[in-house]
Amino acid sequence: MRSRTSVALVAFDNTTTYSASAVTFDTFTQLTATFNLAGVPQGVYSVQVTNNTLPNDMLFQALGGLPNTAATVPDGFGNGGTAIDFDQGVAGGIKNQVMFLPDGSARDTNGSLNSGIIYVARTADLYSSRSVTLYGATGRIRGWRLINSAGAPIWFQQ
Repeated sequence: MRSRTSVALVAFDNTTTYSASAVTFDTFTQLTATFNLAGVPQGVYSVQVTNNTLPNDMLFQALGGLPNTAATVPDGFGNGGTAIDFDQGVAGGIKNQVMFLPDGSARDTNGSLNSGIIYVARTADLYSSRSVTLYGATGRIRGWRLINSAGAPIWFQQ
């Protein structure tokens, strides 16, 4: 299993949470979480650290047979052929790097807004495919699942 760590502020009611916009590991025993506090009411919050795992058989890959036109790929990003594909609509950026800033935006190493997509799937299992899209201006992230619709693969927003 591969792990992913997330951090959130948890309100007094134990149901309202505010996720960190960035989490970085400073050392093996210390991490830094950055929060966009716009819209977060003043108060006392608990901090929740969660470790999510990706099964070993799920790999960062774009399998053959994925929808591949602007009208059929999630949020119109890329062409379904590159597993980690950022800098959509930007010339010259590094396509597999993204920085999250305190204002919630995502940018590339040149400072340009950085939108993109990531694909994961089990090898040779088209309908195990999942993707995540990121809008650079807002940092909004959407999850997608590939489904079989009348014999054809289409993306369904989760």
